[in-house]
Amino acid sequence: MLRMVKGKFFFSIIPIFLGVTYVLYVFYDHYQFDDHGVTGIIETRNSGLEKYNKEIEGLIIGGSNSMWGISANDLSKATNKNFYNLSMHSNGVNYKNYFNYLEETIPPFKAKKIQYIIWSTIHAIHEPPWNDFDRDILGRLRISKMIPNQSILSFLYKKSINQESIFFQVDEEFGDFIFDDFKCTLSDPRYLDPSAIKTAYSGSYGLVDLKVLKKQLDIYKSFFKSYFSNAEIFFVVPSTLHDISYDELKINELNSMITALDMKLHVQEPIKDINYFCESDHHPNEKGRELRTNDIINLLDIRQ
Repeated sequence: MLRMVKGKFFFSIIPIFLGVTYVLYVFYDHYQFDDHGVTGIIETRNSGLEKYNKEIEGLIIGGSNSMWGISANDLSKATNKNFYNLSMHSNGVNYKNYFNYLEETIPPFKAKKIQYIIWSTIHAIHEPPWNDFDRDILGRLRISKMIPNQSILSFLYKKSINQESIFFQVDEEFGDFIFDDFKCTLSDPRYLDPSAIKTAYSGSYGLVDLKVLKKQLDIYKSFFKSYFSNAEIFFVVPSTLHDISYDELKINELNSMITALDMKLHVQEPIKDINYFCESDHHPNEKGRELRTNDIINLLDIRQ
């Protein structure tokens, strides 16, 4: 009889034990989340803006394509205007995160002095969804979801093989991506990855449904108008390794839509040489960044 009571007690506490273990793991997973350096990027930029205390006249915003692919340093030198790169991986994961980040980084009185915004994003050539509202700007699931970012088994596996994390860094003075310690698996002879190269060559891009795109553009335009009210907005479709598939009618429709939103459309030419790319077909390496940035300099036409 006593043995049966002990057995029942043991089995009754198993669900409680598993439940407590799950909750503890969710909190551990949340606070030990690998953000690949995003926290450091935010801190580095905040530190740099305070340290150099320049009057910023132009911003580079968008996703990883512009973090990798446009140099605020080179733009500043060529135009004699102070540019800063506030691009964020995956456009901050959603527009609410990104707008909050921009507002916290550039205070209102400085935002009114911004003259140029280079908004470079793959939204126009990459199918939605573009926003994940369940995640914060680090890419981490919100704790209120009570769902871990990775399973316990995945966590243990990565620990067992000592899996290396991909880590992003930017410089303080201009917010530009630092390539020095980053492995460009498509072009750097030291790190070439045949699988990554094959994936890059197999990619393709085409214009998305413009009605869906317009909803996203309207949200950004409303934000720009209220917060960066004096800025000229350039909507840039970035260079990739591939031609963008579209017909003339659709690109004219996109141009009309962008113009109606009081922005200027610029579609960058493809760079059909993998030696100008880092680890993705829309992430240039330093040489590719130089090409893309020179194109933006010519677009602005405000040289010294």
